Amino acid sequence: NGSIEIVKLFLDSGSLIDEQDKNGNNALMFAAMYGHSEIIKELIERGANLKLKNKEGKTALGWAKESNCTNVVKILTDVMGDWNEEETDFGPDKYVHKPFEGEFIEFKDFNFKLAVIQILMYEEFVLKPKFDIREFAKLYTKRKINIEKEVYDFIPEVRQYFQELKIDKKFAPLIKEITQDGGNDIYLQVIAFWDGEDDVFNIKSAEDAKQFPNLKKVVLFYEDKPLVKNQFEALGIKTRWL
Repeated sequence: NGSIEIVKLFLDSGSLIDEQDKNGNNALMFAAMYGHSEIIKELIERGANLKLKNKEGKTALGWAKESNCTNVVKILTDVMGDWNEEETDFGPDKYVHKPFEGEFIEFKDFNFKLAVIQILMYEEFVLKPKFDIREFAKLYTKRKINIEKEVYDFIPEVRQYFQELKIDKKFAPLIKEITQDGGNDIYLQVIAFWDGEDDVFNIKSAEDAKQFPNLKKVVLFYEDKPLVKNQFEALGIKTRWL
């Protein structure tokens, strides 16, 4: 019925954002079909896969065009750019790393890498696919991942996924400011019930910052020792504790 509050309620209760019905349609497609632009924006913000197709091969953008919902077409094309609708979409191997071509950034500090992933994957939307822990668990075949019981610590397979994830050096200039916050998407994806009371995500070294020429400001989770803060400041990066 176009209620964004109902959509939020379902998503907050754990419904899979990209779940499709028997015809392959999903929430994003129905919203596009009926021109519900605010719902479209909410689904995009939460990481909906814009390239999914139904059984007829139609995407949300295709539905919006067919329904002449020009406002939705603009929203989707602004995010998707010049994507070709004939392009093959992610399948069951969505979270299987593919052979990497080009130069990638090598990180010394895993938590620095997670902070970079937060920006590139959940804010700039250039690092694909956008990781969703529930979807990852659903697609993972080597064992059953019980989300409800394994969300209080790193799930080994999730940690491995991000450790092995390669980030293209061409994205480095996009990193201008890093803000570590307990509400960041990346932390809620890797440890969904993290309470923020420990230092599991604390960045311990500023060495990786040398690879990001446009990084000018950093907000860090608090540390008793100022060493890492001093390291960032020595690189000319304005730094403070959260």
